[in-house]
Amino acid sequence: MTDIYAQIISFDWERALLAYDLNAPGFVEAEIRETGKTVKSVEACGTGRLVLENLPAGTFLHVTFRHPGGEKELVFTALPPPEGEMTGQFALIADPHISTKDENRKGRFFIESASLVRDALERCAGLGIACTLWPGDITNAGLPGEYALAAKVLKALPTPPLLVPGNHDHDPGAWKSTFGPRRGVYPLPGGGSVVAVDTSDQLLHEDDAKVLRDVLRRDGKVTVMTHYQFFPSSDITHVPPEKTMPLNIADHAALLEEICRTPSVVWAGHQNILSVTRAGRAVQINLPQIPQYSCGWLRVRRFSNGDYYTFEPVSSEVLRQWSRKAGEEAASFYGEPQWRGAYRCGKFPQSGNFFIGREA
Repeated sequence: MTDIYAQIISFDWERALLAYDLNAPGFVEAEIRETGKTVKSVEACGTGRLVLENLPAGTFLHVTFRHPGGEKELVFTALPPPEGEMTGQFALIADPHISTKDENRKGRFFIESASLVRDALERCAGLGIACTLWPGDITNAGLPGEYALAAKVLKALPTPPLLVPGNHDHDPGAWKSTFGPRRGVYPLPGGGSVVAVDTSDQLLHEDDAKVLRDVLRRDGKVTVMTHYQFFPSSDITHVPPEKTMPLNIADHAALLEEICRTPSVVWAGHQNILSVTRAGRAVQINLPQIPQYSCGWLRVRRFSNGDYYTFEPVSSEVLRQWSRKAGEEAASFYGEPQWRGAYRCGKFPQSGNFFIGREA
């Protein structure tokens, strides 16, 4: 049997999720060497997930995945144990591209886009997450019907979402009447605040830069939500840098240097390649998106020792695998390698599951 997909796609300090796609029916199992426990599938559907629980925190783990055609070895390191009680949590949901189109494209779900957002919101509700942050491309083409559909879907949230526009969110008037402000400073669960900047026109505006400087000097660090990334990522290689960052980013070199000297965090959408980039003492996190592989979002849990990031996949592994395979086919058909699954995952799964400790 060829083309076996098996990955640890999500994990924290005690639990992991193994996704598999055999392209044929078959029972599977996963054995964790360090605990001696084995988890088996109940159905022989060939595509699905196994939940690995009661893992030893902070431990390098070896998992043997067995399937009808053989076996595959998987390794990962469970995150360190949290300290104290959780002080807050929130969701980072990037680039949903809510669309009214009747065709999908290059592995991206347009027909199912609204359903996938509802899926994410149901998962948030189940996890007790009320605060959600969305760094742009809420709509796919900024059409009136897309804004109306987005408003209808997001109305299910218990608290207003924190959004900034992306380059696909055309029509500033529709944005204002549907979502309100395009930027702002908002409190975060567990303490601190996020500066939401509007880079939808691929520019970092002076008004936003001033707010960033003011927060940096007041707090000694800043958390930023932006559509376009601030720093180049070594995982984003198939797109030229001038398409990934604000065109005037060089004009703000002094601000970026100031950010790099602090334990700041930048959350970026747009490219949607799972990537964690160190820039001095700062960290930039390029977020995945739910309508295209790797099809998911990030859950952030806050404890006294730091913040834990966990990749939350859409509920259907079948949909995730369709997006992965359709992206691979599109990469070959169009000669565009940026749609390949391995590229879109960056250094997956580590890029989607990590811990950022507190700095004084």
